[in-house]
Amino acid sequence: MEKLITPPTDNLYKFVSIFGLVLIGISIVIPYNPQRSLDQKESAFEANALEYNADTENFWLIHMSPEQLKNATKLSEVPAGIAKTETERDAIRDEHESALDQLAPLCAVQTVEAIREAHKKPEYKQHIMERFGIPEERYADFMAKQTDEGLTHASVALATAAQQMKAKTNKFYALAYDLWNSQDHQDTLVWYCRVSGAVGLFFTLVGFVLWWWKVQRYEDAILKKKAGEVMNLPASDGPLVRDVAAIRSLLQQAVDKQQSA
Repeated sequence: MEKLITPPTDNLYKFVSIFGLVLIGISIVIPYNPQRSLDQKESAFEANALEYNADTENFWLIHMSPEQLKNATKLSEVPAGIAKTETERDAIRDEHESALDQLAPLCAVQTVEAIREAHKKPEYKQHIMERFGIPEERYADFMAKQTDEGLTHASVALATAAQQMKAKTNKFYALAYDLWNSQDHQDTLVWYCRVSGAVGLFFTLVGFVLWWWKVQRYEDAILKKKAGEVMNLPASDGPLVRDVAAIRSLLQQAVDKQQSA
């Protein structure tokens, strides 16, 4: 009964060693494809960030006065694609909300009365004069010549441009949030793979050490003993000499192989 439940120690040690090697291999291979996908996402995000930054600057340069432009939303000092800490990511989220808040009033078509009233404000007046190269003494005449149809058309164009800018803004930050999720997933996967690799290395070392200490060294001793017995056989003429010599040669090769290993 005891023989039935006794595990084969030799095969058990080999299994532990091979299992450890498999864990090490898996730990190296698994992160490869997700990392390649992450690299592609980062490249796509960087290209989109350049385009978004240029579009943002152009939009606000056209539709805002210099004073408003100073307060316009710009990309944070920490690029959204490499924001790691929650503090950095919260700043990016606030930046997103601020951009949408600034765009919200521009997305609606304004009435003619509201447009004329808005252009009486100093910041808008300065913006119009700089954009069209109008001196201050001619500003009132310039605005008086603007037809209601022209102002409405300009308001519609502004609302359309603002809505397009809003869509680009949401796309940019959506890519950033998706990139964060991919980065977090990859970091977690790499951490688990490192732990798995360490466990695999431990199993491999323990398995090989136990295999040699409890099994292999005794087999080596037995093999050496048998080789010594055969090599000490008396020599004689006839077929036995050739047989003994052949056995000695084979055993010597086995001993040399074991010692070199």
